[in-house]
Amino acid sequence: MLFIVPRKFIVFSFALILLTLVSGLRPLGLDGDSLNYVQILDSRYPEVNLFAKEPAFWLINEFNHSFLSGHYTTFFLIFALIGTFLKLLSIYKMSKAPYLSLLLYVFLYFILHEMTQIRTGVAAGLFLLAINYYFNKDMRSYFLTILLACLFHYSAILGLILLLFKRDSFSLLNYALLLASSFIFTFFNGGKSLSLISSLLPDFLVVKLSLYMNLLESDRSWEINIFNYYYLSLIVISMFMILNHKRIKDKSDIFLLKIFVFGVASFYFLSSIPVIAFRVSEFYLVVSIILLANLSSVFKQKSLYISLILTWGLTIFVFQGIAKNINYEILF
Repeated sequence: MLFIVPRKFIVFSFALILLTLVSGLRPLGLDGDSLNYVQILDSRYPEVNLFAKEPAFWLINEFNHSFLSGHYTTFFLIFALIGTFLKLLSIYKMSKAPYLSLLLYVFLYFILHEMTQIRTGVAAGLFLLAINYYFNKDMRSYFLTILLACLFHYSAILGLILLLFKRDSFSLLNYALLLASSFIFTFFNGGKSLSLISSLLPDFLVVKLSLYMNLLESDRSWEINIFNYYYLSLIVISMFMILNHKRIKDKSDIFLLKIFVFGVASFYFLSSIPVIAFRVSEFYLVVSIILLANLSSVFKQKSLYISLILTWGLTIFVFQGIAKNINYEILF
C-alpha cells in the first residue's frame, strides 16, 4: 500500500531544515548576541561559571566539544534546531491555520529568538508546549516542561503564571480593566516596579537585574517608548479581541487570549524597567503566532483578515525584527 506523507508534514519539515540552517549558519556578528556567546564557548567544565548561564547552555556546549567539532557553528546549529523544532511542533499541534502561524513565527519571533535570544527561544518554545499541557489538564507534563524550560532560561519561571488563569471562562470587564490599568499605570509608576520586583526575586536574579539596570544607564538605546507602533498595535488587537471574545468558540483560543492580553499589559506595568518589560512581554506574547492565526477562522471575511495580519506581521519583521536585531553591514 502506498504511504502518502501529509503535505503539512512536508512543509514543516522543509521549514525546520531551512530555518535551522539560516539561523545556525548565520555570519558571526549578524545578530546582537553571537559575538558574546563565542567569547565563552571555549569554557569547559569544571572551570565554567554555572551561574553565568543556565545549565542547559553549558550541557549543550559540553556536548558540542565532546561529540561534535566544538566549533561555534555547530553550537548555534544545535540551539537553532531545538528552538525552531519546538516552535514548529507547537504550531503543528495547536494551530488551526498552521501555514499562517508559520509565517507569523518567521515575521515576529524567528530573528528575535532563534538568531538573537537563543536561550530564551528554546524556553519560549517549551512554554508553548506547556500551555497545551496545562489547558488539557496534564499537570505533570506541564510542570516538567516548565522545569525544562528554566534549564534553558531562568525567565521561564514566568510560565507558572498559567496557574492563575481559569481554563473555561473569560471576563470582558476584568481583561479590559487589566489592559487599561496597565497603560495608565505607566504614567504614575515613578520607577516603583524595580523595588517591587527586587523584593520578590531570589538574590542571584536580583544581581542579574542590577546588571540590566547598569546596562540601561550606560546604553540610552534601551529607552522605552510606550507609544511605539508594535505595542500600540497590540493594544488595538487586544481590545478588539476582548470586545469580540464571544465570537471565539474554541476555549483553547480564549485561554491563549488571556495570556496574550496579560503579555501586553506586562509591557506597560514594567515599562520603568525597559529591558525587563520587553523580555517579559515578548515571552508571553509568543502565543500570538498561534492565537492570531487561529482567529482567522472566526471572521467571515477570512481573506481580508489574513491579508491585514500578514501585512502587520511583515511590517514588524522589517522595522523591528530586521532593523533592531540584524547588523546587516556584516553581509556587505
